[in-house]
Amino acid sequence: MVWTTTPFTVTASRGLTVGPDMDYVVVRPAGSDRNYVVAEGLLDSLAAKFAWESFEILANHKGSDLEYIVTEHPWDSEVDELVILGDHVTLDSGTGIVHTAPGFGEDDYNVGMTYGLEVAVYS
Repeated sequence: MVWTTTPFTVTASRGLTVGPDMDYVVVRPAGSDRNYVVAEGLLDSLAAKFAWESFEILANHKGSDLEYIVTEHPWDSEVDELVILGDHVTLDSGTGIVHTAPGFGEDDYNVGMTYGLEVAVYS
């Protein structure tokens, strides 16, 4: 599950950034057939926000374990998004996973260039 404060940049997203030393869980809310990956430190606040009465933790991972996993872009099935590592990811809000659009913002650009991500800019 990815959080953004800039939804207008999602079309240009090419990566999902996680904190390398952060703890992540794969969780399935009761009554759901979907699994979500979120930062463990944000799980309780997300469960409250989405009214998950209960959930099952299916797996635990360090952010560094998730590096280089390839996921599908949420709006364009022909675009892959790479899970990458960045020190700018925090537990202040959101899910602990940040969508990364290298053409929008200094942090996104810097981490995107480290991983060779495309700089997609749309007008």
